[in-house]
Amino acid sequence: MEDIVQDAFASAIISWEKDGMPTNPAGWIYRVCRNKALNKIQQEKRMRIVSKFEEEDNGLPILSEFVLEDQQLRLLFACAHPDLSPKVQVVITLKYVANLKVQAIAKALGMTEDGIDKLLQRARQKIKDDKILLKEPLFFQLKSRLPIVHKIIYLIYNEGYRPGSGEDV
Repeated sequence: MEDIVQDAFASAIISWEKDGMPTNPAGWIYRVCRNKALNKIQQEKRMRIVSKFEEEDNGLPILSEFVLEDQQLRLLFACAHPDLSPKVQVVITLKYVANLKVQAIAKALGMTEDGIDKLLQRARQKIKDDKILLKEPLFFQLKSRLPIVHKIIYLIYNEGYRPGSGEDV
């Protein structure tokens, strides 16, 4: 706790030299201490949880809400199923999780809309025939699915940055 207070005062010196003293210096220090304490608690919580899983990786389920708190991120990992080809993993995730239109997916991947439609149809059939469950992976499976998840996030980001469809601004 003392370290947090010292950090807050160090931040005050730096900030106040540059921006001038605030109207309520005590309130400013209090707010900075509070924020730093909350950040420290969150960081320690994450470290405890990750180290717990690293120490005893006994294949116990899944990505509890403590490991991956974001539901959409969990879905990205679930769709990155190793029984599906990487292209299928990307396309079904962009379509059903990111809710992108077929036109945008086709443009992002350099394919035709027809090609994406057919790929989606074959993917749905494979999932049905092979009884593939798109469920949250176990903790030790995360690393192997990470490259596909990175690619998906990159494609979603690009679509948000320069939309593949709609009116030009």
